[in-house]
Amino acid sequence: MSFVYSYTIRLSDTDAAGVVYFANILTIFHEAYEEFLATEGIDLNGLIQEGSVALPIARCSLNCLKPLVCGDRVLVNLALQSLRDRGFELSYEVVAQSDPKIISARGSTRHVCIDPQKRLKVALPKQIARSLQSLPRAVEQ
Repeated sequence: MSFVYSYTIRLSDTDAAGVVYFANILTIFHEAYEEFLATEGIDLNGLIQEGSVALPIARCSLNCLKPLVCGDRVLVNLALQSLRDRGFELSYEVVAQSDPKIISARGSTRHVCIDPQKRLKVALPKQIARSLQSLPRAVEQ
């Protein structure tokens, strides 16, 4: 099953040149990831408040292929790059809603699962691992 997140580029996403500031694309990636977890019944805020695990991003990558401007409507396709006992990597592709062949950005985020008190890696919660397995596998670009 694939997961697609719909997003409209806002003025606040753009820089002085009128195009999306690169770091804001990473924010859009993260919104898609959070929405995926929510649709899977995973309460990210509850996990954070509980304090037993955290899922920080240890590495990210981004390739900007086509400028995005205020008002552009895009889809973020989320896929699973890899799943390990103590972490996972997600791939993202941002495409135009009007024509999904138009790719504006591609990237990835690698998350590690840690005990936030000890700052040591721990096993992913089973519910998160199961949910991630429902994502399509990323195709190498």
